[in-house]
Order: sequence, then structure tokens, then C-alpha cells
Amino acid sequence: MNQYVNDPSNYQLLIKNLLFSPVAFDPDQEIIYANYRRHSYQTFHDRVRQLANALTHMGVKKRRYRGSNGL
Repeated sequence: MNQYVNDPSNYQLLIKNLLFSPVAFDPDQEIIYANYRRHSYQTFHDRVRQLANALTHMGVKKRRYRGSNGL
């Protein structure tokens, strides 16, 4: 279960939390984009991971940023 269920005040607005927390809670819930494109959270999660894997295979590497200036 998600660590933020018992204490939602500790929830951090990180991209990984925004993308992956909904999959843990309700993977079948729909995302509707621009009134015409529909995906479940699970499908969206799978597509994001597919993109991440493709970028990794192309040589794109993870980078952690410190501060607002990106250094």
C-alpha cells in the first residue's frame, strides 16, 4: 500500500508520485485528455515506462537536479 495513505501531509509532488500513485490506488480509473483520448492509469503507466525504456536504450541518462538552477 502507498506510504501516504496514513499521513497524506508527507506526500511530495514529484513526477514519479504523480505518475505512479494512481496506479496503486485505482489502476482502472480513466484519464480523459482533450475530450477524445482515454487511457486507464494502468495503460498510461505502461506507456510511460515504455517511453522511459526507449529513451534509456537511446542513451538518455537519469539526472538529479539540485536547486532551481539545475546545478
